[in-house]
Amino acid sequence: MYGTVAFHGVTKKLASVSPSRFIGLKACALREVWAASGNVALLPVSPKARIGVVTHELLNEAGRGELPTDRASIEGKWFEKVRKAEMEMQRSPTEQHLVPVSRSVPDLEVRKIRAVQSALAVAEERSATNRAAGAPGGIPAYGFEIPVKSADGLIRGFIDRVLPTAEGPLIRDYKSGAIFAHADREHLEPKQEYQVQLKMYAALYAETFNDWPTKLEVAPLSGSSISVPFSPEECAGLVREARRLLEEINVIISSKPPEELPRYLGHAGPENCSFCQYRPACPIYRSATKNAQDGWPVDVLGIVEDIKQLGNSKTLLRVEADGETANIPGLAGASRHPALRTLKQGDAIAIFSLSQSRGNNSYSETQLTTIYNLG
Repeated sequence: MYGTVAFHGVTKKLASVSPSRFIGLKACALREVWAASGNVALLPVSPKARIGVVTHELLNEAGRGELPTDRASIEGKWFEKVRKAEMEMQRSPTEQHLVPVSRSVPDLEVRKIRAVQSALAVAEERSATNRAAGAPGGIPAYGFEIPVKSADGLIRGFIDRVLPTAEGPLIRDYKSGAIFAHADREHLEPKQEYQVQLKMYAALYAETFNDWPTKLEVAPLSGSSISVPFSPEECAGLVREARRLLEEINVIISSKPPEELPRYLGHAGPENCSFCQYRPACPIYRSATKNAQDGWPVDVLGIVEDIKQLGNSKTLLRVEADGETANIPGLAGASRHPALRTLKQGDAIAIFSLSQSRGNNSYSETQLTTIYNLG
Protein backbone atom coordinates (compact mmCIF):
# COMPACT_ATOMS: atom_id res chain seq x y z
CA MET A 1 0.00 0.00 0.00
CA TYR A 2 1.25 3.48 -0.84
CA GLY A 3 2.49 5.22 2.29
CA THR A 4 4.62 2.27 3.39
CA VAL A 5 7.84 1.24 1.67
CA ALA A 6 7.14 -2.11 0.02
CA PHE A 7 10.01 -2.50 -2.41
CA HIS A 8 11.43 -5.80 -3.65
CA GLY A 9 14.47 -4.40 -5.49
CA VAL A 10 14.34 -6.81 -8.43
CA THR A 11 17.69 -6.84 -10.25
CA LYS A 12 18.13 -8.34 -13.72
CA LYS A 13 21.17 -8.49 -15.94
CA LEU A 14 21.33 -5.77 -18.58
CA ALA A 15 21.04 -6.95 -22.18
CA SER A 16 22.45 -3.73 -23.64
CA VAL A 17 23.28 -0.14 -22.80
CA SER A 18 22.23 3.08 -24.50
CA PRO A 19 24.34 6.27 -24.35
CA SER A 20 21.92 7.88 -21.90
CA ARG A 21 21.83 4.81 -19.66
CA PHE A 22 25.64 4.59 -19.71
CA ILE A 23 25.80 8.04 -18.12
CA GLY A 24 23.36 6.91 -15.44
CA LEU A 25 25.26 3.67 -14.82
CA LYS A 26 28.48 5.59 -14.23
CA ALA A 27 26.73 7.82 -11.70
CA CYS A 28 24.83 5.07 -9.82
CA ALA A 29 24.51 1.60 -11.29
CA LEU A 30 22.01 0.55 -8.64
CA ARG A 31 19.46 3.16 -9.70
CA GLU A 32 19.76 2.27 -13.38
CA VAL A 33 19.57 -1.48 -12.77
CA TRP A 34 16.49 -1.08 -10.56
CA ALA A 35 14.83 1.05 -13.24
CA ALA A 36 15.77 -1.32 -16.08
CA SER A 37 14.48 -4.29 -14.06
CA GLY A 38 10.97 -2.83 -13.92
CA ASN A 39 10.81 -1.79 -10.26
CA VAL A 40 8.03 0.70 -9.51
CA ALA A 41 9.42 4.12 -8.61
CA LEU A 42 8.81 5.27 -5.03
CA LEU A 43 8.91 9.01 -5.70
CA PRO A 44 7.05 11.06 -8.32
CA VAL A 45 8.41 12.16 -11.67
CA SER A 46 8.64 15.92 -11.99
CA PRO A 47 5.71 17.20 -14.11
CA LYS A 48 8.22 19.21 -16.14
CA ALA A 49 10.05 15.98 -16.92
CA ARG A 50 6.74 14.46 -18.04
CA ILE A 51 6.27 17.37 -20.45
CA GLY A 52 9.85 16.90 -21.65
CA VAL A 53 9.00 13.32 -22.62
CA VAL A 54 5.87 14.52 -24.44
CA THR A 55 7.97 17.03 -26.38
CA HIS A 56 10.57 14.45 -27.37
CA GLU A 57 7.89 12.02 -28.51
CA LEU A 58 6.32 14.76 -30.64
CA LEU A 59 9.65 15.54 -32.30
CA ASN A 60 10.32 11.85 -32.92
CA GLU A 61 6.95 11.39 -34.62
CA ALA A 62 7.55 14.47 -36.74
CA GLY A 63 10.95 13.09 -37.76
CA ARG A 64 9.47 9.74 -38.73
CA GLY A 65 6.97 11.46 -40.99
CA GLU A 66 3.99 10.54 -38.80
CA LEU A 67 2.72 14.11 -38.33
CA PRO A 68 0.99 16.34 -40.88
CA THR A 69 2.58 19.66 -41.75
CA ASP A 70 -0.05 21.96 -40.28
CA ARG A 71 0.12 23.60 -36.86
CA ALA A 72 -3.44 22.78 -35.78
CA SER A 73 -2.93 19.04 -36.26
CA ILE A 74 0.38 19.09 -34.39
CA GLU A 75 -1.20 21.04 -31.54
CA GLY A 76 -3.93 18.41 -31.42
CA LYS A 77 -1.29 15.69 -31.15
CA TRP A 78 0.41 17.65 -28.35
CA PHE A 79 -2.80 17.82 -26.32
CA GLU A 80 -3.44 14.13 -26.97
CA LYS A 81 -0.01 13.23 -25.59
CA VAL A 82 -0.46 15.52 -22.58
CA ARG A 83 -3.79 13.83 -21.80
CA LYS A 84 -2.10 10.43 -22.03
CA ALA A 85 0.63 11.58 -19.64
CA GLU A 86 -2.01 12.86 -17.22
CA MET A 87 -3.80 9.51 -17.32
CA GLU A 88 -0.55 7.79 -16.34
CA MET A 89 -0.08 10.32 -13.54
CA GLN A 90 -3.61 9.66 -12.30
CA ARG A 91 -2.74 5.99 -11.91
CA SER A 92 0.30 6.84 -9.81
CA PRO A 93 -0.48 7.50 -6.12
CA THR A 94 2.55 9.77 -5.87
CA GLU A 95 1.57 11.92 -8.88
CA GLN A 96 -2.22 12.20 -8.77
CA HIS A 97 -2.07 15.60 -7.11
CA LEU A 98 0.01 16.98 -10.01
CA VAL A 99 -2.90 16.67 -12.45
CA PRO A 100 -3.74 18.74 -14.40
CA VAL A 101 -0.25 19.65 -15.56
CA SER A 102 -1.54 23.10 -16.53
CA ARG A 103 -1.52 23.77 -12.78
CA SER A 104 1.73 22.02 -11.86
CA VAL A 105 3.74 23.36 -14.85
CA PRO A 106 3.15 27.15 -14.80
CA ASP A 107 4.90 27.78 -18.14
CA LEU A 108 3.11 24.94 -19.94
CA GLU A 109 1.81 27.24 -22.68
CA VAL A 110 5.33 28.46 -23.49
CA ARG A 111 6.58 24.86 -23.58
CA LYS A 112 3.72 23.89 -25.87
CA ILE A 113 4.41 26.74 -28.31
CA ARG A 114 8.11 25.85 -28.54
CA ALA A 115 7.42 22.14 -28.94
CA VAL A 116 4.78 22.61 -31.63
CA GLN A 117 6.94 25.08 -33.55
CA SER A 118 9.92 22.72 -33.46
CA ALA A 119 7.82 19.70 -34.46
CA LEU A 120 6.26 21.68 -37.32
CA ALA A 121 9.69 22.64 -38.63
CA VAL A 122 10.86 19.03 -38.42
CA ALA A 123 7.69 17.72 -40.11
CA GLU A 124 8.01 20.23 -42.96
CA GLU A 125 11.65 19.37 -43.55
CA ARG A 126 10.93 15.65 -43.30
CA SER A 127 8.25 15.90 -45.98
CA ALA A 128 10.57 17.83 -48.29
CA THR A 129 13.47 15.39 -48.15
CA ASN A 130 14.01 11.73 -48.93
CA ARG A 131 15.69 9.36 -46.49
CA ALA A 132 18.80 7.92 -48.09
CA ALA A 133 19.59 4.23 -47.80
CA GLY A 134 22.73 3.41 -45.85
CA ALA A 135 23.65 0.12 -44.22
CA PRO A 136 22.55 -3.29 -45.52
CA GLY A 137 18.92 -4.05 -44.85
CA GLY A 138 17.71 -0.60 -45.81
CA ILE A 139 18.68 1.17 -42.56
CA PRO A 140 18.78 4.90 -43.42
CA ALA A 141 22.06 6.72 -42.91
CA TYR A 142 20.31 10.10 -42.86
CA GLY A 143 17.06 11.32 -41.39
CA PHE A 144 15.41 11.09 -38.00
CA GLU A 145 15.44 8.42 -35.28
CA ILE A 146 18.35 6.58 -36.89
CA PRO A 147 19.04 3.23 -35.14
CA VAL A 148 22.72 2.60 -34.40
CA LYS A 149 24.60 -0.07 -32.48
CA SER A 150 28.02 -1.51 -31.81
CA ALA A 151 29.13 -4.56 -33.79
CA ASP A 152 28.32 -6.87 -30.87
CA GLY A 153 24.94 -5.20 -30.25
CA LEU A 154 25.73 -4.46 -26.60
CA ILE A 155 25.70 -0.68 -27.04
CA ARG A 156 22.79 0.71 -29.02
CA GLY A 157 20.47 3.68 -29.37
CA PHE A 158 18.58 6.02 -31.68
CA ILE A 159 20.04 9.25 -33.03
CA ASP A 160 17.50 12.08 -33.14
CA ARG A 161 18.73 13.34 -36.49
CA VAL A 162 21.52 12.86 -39.03
CA LEU A 163 21.94 15.40 -41.84
CA PRO A 164 24.10 15.10 -44.96
CA THR A 165 26.53 17.99 -45.48
CA ALA A 166 29.30 18.69 -47.98
CA GLU A 167 31.84 17.71 -45.31
CA GLY A 168 30.02 14.56 -44.18
CA PRO A 169 27.25 13.45 -41.78
CA LEU A 170 26.11 15.84 -39.05
CA ILE A 171 24.56 14.34 -35.90
CA ARG A 172 22.05 16.46 -34.00
CA ASP A 173 20.46 15.68 -30.63
CA TYR A 174 17.35 17.60 -29.53
CA LYS A 175 16.90 18.71 -25.91
CA SER A 176 13.73 20.22 -24.46
CA GLY A 177 15.32 21.54 -21.25
CA ALA A 178 18.35 23.65 -20.42
CA ILE A 179 21.40 22.51 -22.36
CA PHE A 180 24.18 24.53 -20.76
CA ALA A 181 26.26 23.35 -17.82
CA HIS A 182 26.52 26.91 -16.47
CA ALA A 183 24.18 29.88 -16.69
CA ASP A 184 26.85 32.54 -17.22
CA ARG A 185 27.91 33.51 -20.73
CA GLU A 186 31.56 32.61 -20.13
CA HIS A 187 30.76 28.90 -19.92
CA LEU A 188 28.36 28.35 -22.80
CA GLU A 189 29.06 24.67 -23.37
CA PRO A 190 26.51 21.84 -23.31
CA LYS A 191 26.19 19.72 -20.20
CA GLN A 192 28.80 17.02 -19.94
CA GLU A 193 26.24 14.23 -20.16
CA TYR A 194 24.92 15.64 -23.46
CA GLN A 195 28.43 15.75 -24.89
CA VAL A 196 29.09 12.14 -23.86
CA GLN A 197 25.83 11.02 -25.49
CA LEU A 198 26.72 12.68 -28.79
CA LYS A 199 30.25 11.29 -28.81
CA MET A 200 28.95 7.78 -28.22
CA TYR A 201 26.40 8.24 -31.00
CA ALA A 202 29.26 9.29 -33.29
CA ALA A 203 31.15 6.05 -32.60
CA LEU A 204 28.00 3.92 -32.96
CA TYR A 205 27.18 5.68 -36.23
CA ALA A 206 30.66 4.87 -37.50
CA GLU A 207 30.27 1.20 -36.51
CA THR A 208 26.84 0.99 -38.14
CA PHE A 209 27.58 2.82 -41.41
CA ASN A 210 31.39 2.72 -41.61
CA ASP A 211 31.39 6.51 -41.87
CA TRP A 212 32.39 8.96 -39.15
CA PRO A 213 30.27 12.10 -38.71
CA THR A 214 32.08 15.38 -39.21
CA LYS A 215 30.04 17.44 -36.76
CA LEU A 216 28.01 16.94 -33.57
CA GLU A 217 25.33 19.36 -32.34
CA VAL A 218 23.02 19.80 -29.36
CA ALA A 219 19.81 21.53 -30.43
CA PRO A 220 17.49 23.35 -27.99
CA LEU A 221 13.83 23.95 -28.85
CA SER A 222 14.59 27.64 -29.28
CA GLY A 223 17.87 29.21 -30.35
CA SER A 224 20.83 27.98 -32.33
CA SER A 225 22.41 24.55 -32.16
CA ILE A 226 25.66 24.21 -30.18
CA SER A 227 28.61 22.31 -31.64
CA VAL A 228 30.41 19.66 -29.58
CA PRO A 229 34.08 19.06 -30.45
CA PHE A 230 35.17 15.42 -30.64
CA SER A 231 37.79 12.99 -31.85
CA PRO A 232 37.15 9.46 -33.15
CA GLU A 233 39.56 8.06 -30.55
CA GLU A 234 37.65 9.64 -27.67
CA CYS A 235 34.28 8.51 -29.03
CA ALA A 236 35.41 4.92 -29.58
CA GLY A 237 36.92 4.91 -26.08
CA LEU A 238 33.56 5.82 -24.55
CA VAL A 239 31.90 2.87 -26.28
CA ARG A 240 34.62 0.54 -25.02
CA GLU A 241 34.17 1.93 -21.52
CA ALA A 242 30.40 1.35 -21.71
CA ARG A 243 30.98 -2.27 -22.80
CA ARG A 244 33.37 -2.88 -19.89
CA LEU A 245 30.95 -1.32 -17.42
CA LEU A 246 28.06 -3.43 -18.72
CA GLU A 247 30.12 -6.60 -18.31
CA GLU A 248 31.26 -5.64 -14.80
CA ILE A 249 27.73 -4.89 -13.63
CA ASN A 250 26.34 -8.13 -15.03
CA VAL A 251 29.09 -10.10 -13.29
CA ILE A 252 28.17 -8.45 -9.99
CA ILE A 253 24.46 -9.16 -10.49
CA SER A 254 25.21 -12.81 -11.28
CA SER A 255 27.66 -13.42 -8.44
CA LYS A 256 26.31 -11.48 -5.45
CA PRO A 257 23.23 -12.14 -3.29
CA PRO A 258 20.41 -9.66 -4.01
CA GLU A 259 20.62 -8.14 -0.52
CA GLU A 260 24.29 -7.26 -1.10
CA LEU A 261 23.85 -5.60 -4.49
CA PRO A 262 23.25 -2.08 -3.13
CA ARG A 263 26.69 -2.16 -1.52
CA TYR A 264 28.37 -3.05 -4.82
CA LEU A 265 26.23 -1.03 -7.26
CA GLY A 266 25.06 1.98 -5.27
CA HIS A 267 26.88 5.31 -5.23
CA ALA A 268 25.34 8.04 -3.09
CA GLY A 269 25.98 11.72 -3.65
CA PRO A 270 24.01 14.98 -3.90
CA GLU A 271 23.72 14.89 -7.70
CA ASN A 272 23.00 11.17 -7.91
CA CYS A 273 20.38 11.12 -5.18
CA SER A 274 18.54 14.41 -5.70
CA PHE A 275 16.48 13.09 -8.62
CA CYS A 276 16.51 9.40 -7.72
CA GLN A 277 13.02 7.92 -7.40
CA TYR A 278 14.33 4.90 -5.48
CA ARG A 279 16.05 6.61 -2.54
CA PRO A 280 13.31 5.69 -0.02
CA ALA A 281 14.46 2.07 -0.35
CA CYS A 282 18.19 2.68 -0.77
CA PRO A 283 20.37 1.74 2.21
CA ILE A 284 23.40 3.45 0.63
CA TYR A 285 21.50 6.75 0.53
CA ARG A 286 20.30 6.45 4.12
CA SER A 287 23.79 5.72 5.37
CA ALA A 288 25.37 8.56 3.39
CA THR A 289 22.90 11.22 4.57
CA LYS A 290 23.63 10.72 8.28
CA ASN A 291 26.37 13.34 8.01
CA ALA A 292 25.19 15.04 4.83
CA GLN A 293 25.95 18.67 4.09
CA ASP A 294 24.34 21.17 1.70
CA GLY A 295 23.37 19.97 -1.75
CA TRP A 296 21.66 16.76 -0.70
CA PRO A 297 17.91 16.21 -1.11
CA VAL A 298 15.89 17.92 1.60
CA ASP A 299 14.48 14.79 3.25
CA VAL A 300 13.60 14.20 6.89
CA LEU A 301 13.90 10.70 8.39
CA GLY A 302 13.14 10.18 12.06
CA ILE A 303 10.51 9.48 14.73
CA VAL A 304 7.16 11.23 14.99
CA GLU A 305 7.04 13.42 18.11
CA ASP A 306 3.70 15.04 17.39
CA ILE A 307 1.02 15.08 14.72
CA LYS A 308 -1.82 17.62 14.67
CA GLN A 309 -4.72 18.32 12.36
CA LEU A 310 -4.97 22.05 11.80
CA GLY A 311 -8.15 24.01 11.23
CA ASN A 312 -7.34 24.71 7.57
CA SER A 313 -7.37 20.96 6.71
CA LYS A 314 -3.61 20.92 6.88
CA THR A 315 -1.40 18.75 9.08
CA LEU A 316 1.47 19.68 11.38
CA LEU A 317 4.25 17.15 11.97
CA ARG A 318 7.09 17.33 14.46
CA VAL A 319 9.79 14.74 13.82
CA GLU A 320 12.83 13.91 15.93
CA ALA A 321 15.70 13.58 13.47
CA ASP A 322 19.35 13.30 14.48
CA GLY A 323 18.69 14.71 17.94
CA GLU A 324 16.75 17.76 16.74
CA THR A 325 13.06 18.44 16.15
CA ALA A 326 12.04 19.13 12.57
CA ASN A 327 8.82 21.16 12.24
CA ILE A 328 6.75 20.56 9.12
CA PRO A 329 3.54 22.62 9.18
CA GLY A 330 1.05 23.02 6.37
CA LEU A 331 1.17 19.50 4.96
CA ALA A 332 -1.70 18.50 2.70
CA GLY A 333 -4.07 15.94 4.19
CA ALA A 334 -4.43 12.18 3.82
CA SER A 335 -5.97 12.43 0.35
CA ARG A 336 -2.52 13.36 -0.93
CA HIS A 337 -0.48 11.62 1.79
CA PRO A 338 -2.18 8.29 2.68
CA ALA A 339 0.53 7.60 5.27
CA LEU A 340 -1.07 10.24 7.49
CA ARG A 341 -4.13 8.02 8.01
CA THR A 342 -2.18 5.51 10.11
CA LEU A 343 0.67 7.65 11.39
CA LYS A 344 0.96 8.04 15.16
CA GLN A 345 3.40 9.29 17.76
CA GLY A 346 6.52 7.10 17.97
CA ASP A 347 6.30 5.82 14.39
CA ALA A 348 9.35 5.92 12.15
CA ILE A 349 8.74 8.25 9.21
CA ALA A 350 10.46 9.40 6.06
CA ILE A 351 9.43 12.62 4.31
CA PHE A 352 11.04 13.29 0.93
CA SER A 353 11.51 16.39 -1.24
CA LEU A 354 10.80 19.17 1.24
CA SER A 355 11.86 22.80 1.18
CA GLN A 356 13.87 24.08 4.15
CA SER A 357 13.55 27.52 5.70
CA ARG A 358 16.77 29.39 6.37
CA GLY A 359 18.12 29.64 9.88
CA ASN A 360 15.83 27.15 11.62
CA ASN A 361 14.67 23.55 11.58
CA SER A 362 11.40 24.27 9.79
CA TYR A 363 10.35 22.74 6.48
CA SER A 364 7.55 23.17 3.99
CA GLU A 365 5.85 20.96 1.43
CA THR A 366 6.68 21.07 -2.28
CA GLN A 367 5.00 19.63 -5.37
CA LEU A 368 7.05 16.45 -5.04
CA THR A 369 6.85 15.90 -1.27
CA THR A 370 6.13 12.24 -0.47
CA ILE A 371 5.62 10.64 2.95
CA TYR A 372 6.30 7.04 3.97
CA ASN A 373 5.29 5.49 7.29
CA LEU A 374 8.16 3.15 8.22
CA GLY A 375 6.31 1.68 11.18
